[in-house]
Amino acid sequence: MAPLTHVKKSSFKEKRGDVTIYSGELNKVWIIIAISQGGYALGLLIEAYQKAQADTPHPEVMHVTSHFLRTTAILPFEVRI
Repeated sequence: MAPLTHVKKSSFKEKRGDVTIYSGELNKVWIIIAISQGGYALGLLIEAYQKAQADTPHPEVMHVTSHFLRTTAILPFEVRI
């Protein structure tokens, strides 16, 4: 299994007004029987947030709570911040 630091890939896509959009794709290495690991999916969200916050006075994530209501889809994704 590839290290998490090598498969976390979210990239800037575009800015629409006050919304910054990052996109990426789940790496198939971190998928178990067609379902991505929840922590991996959450890590991609946090990575996009950290990129968006990098040039602000608060670049680090202070607190994250997540509730998975269903499995994550294995599709390209977008994070809107």
